[in-house]
Amino acid sequence: MQFLASLNPEQREAVLHVNGPLLILAGAGSGKTRVITSRAAYLVGDGHAEPKEVLAVTFTNKAAEEMRARIELLVGADCGEMWVSTFHSLCARLLRREAPAIGLTRDFVIYDSSDQLASVKQALKDANVDEALLPSRVALARISHAKNRMQTPDALAAQGQQRA
Repeated sequence: MQFLASLNPEQREAVLHVNGPLLILAGAGSGKTRVITSRAAYLVGDGHAEPKEVLAVTFTNKAAEEMRARIELLVGADCGEMWVSTFHSLCARLLRREAPAIGLTRDFVIYDSSDQLASVKQALKDANVDEALLPSRVALARISHAKNRMQTPDALAAQGQQRA
């Protein structure tokens, strides 16, 4: 495990931490990816964990692929069973795995922003709402805001009646 020598003391401490989960929070360019990949390689290479027991999450597909490649280089083996992904793909994977338990089918579709906009446009059209009075982007922003506040449609309707 020669890669440990390239780490500073704080990074080495994080990599060698084996009891329980570890959250890495640091600024850009500080070596987060190096710490996470080194930690995953150490846990698997030193026998503390099986590849399927390791989860490494990042924000972009590019970063996740880079992480996976670095881990495989350090471990010297295929880490296909390791959970290295983006937050979005991790959540989608868990939702698909557990879909029946929450009343979904496993073949559900996750809409991207253009799918969402097209759906709202169609819903407004179906409801005979004039685009000039309520642009679909404004409606989508209101829906997003309500979701962030965890408001139900009934709560929104009640709120709209209070304003009228």
